[in-house]
Amino acid sequence: MRVTAFETSDGTVVADTQGRGRIIVGPNPGPAGQDDAVSRASEAAAREAVTEAMQKVAVYYQKVRREGFKYTVTFRDFDDEELDRIIDYLGGNPDFYKLSNPSFGRDPDTGLGVLEVLVTSSLDSLGLQKMMRAGLKEQGILLRRNFAKGYVIVFSNPKRQD
Repeated sequence: MRVTAFETSDGTVVADTQGRGRIIVGPNPGPAGQDDAVSRASEAAAREAVTEAMQKVAVYYQKVRREGFKYTVTFRDFDDEELDRIIDYLGGNPDFYKLSNPSFGRDPDTGLGVLEVLVTSSLDSLGLQKMMRAGLKEQGILLRRNFAKGYVIVFSNPKRQD
């Protein structure tokens, strides 16, 4: 019996376990005895595999709670003053454990700023997006979600969209 558990947001394998059930059967058990032995062996294998998988899943999410999910978040089409306010908001929010690898650039077509940052948080992707949108709205910055899949989120400035 094999049990595989996945993190649904990005497909990471959280646990992959196998269980083996062994049952001692007397000589000449007959068809009913064979069926019973197979049934009991299957139950033992399933119980072993599921128990081990659940332990691995618990360890994985304890680690996630301790270390947080790592998201790549991109903000496009903002001017320098708005990007400064975004950085101040992200840096001052205790729900984001760590900000790292900020990368600044300019869109060659518009000349507006692009900020990409790694954000570590215990929030799931939807929770993180909602918190960022609400928190930055309080700072006078509106966000449009352009893309969100797994641990990659891209926001843009709706004021500068067609």
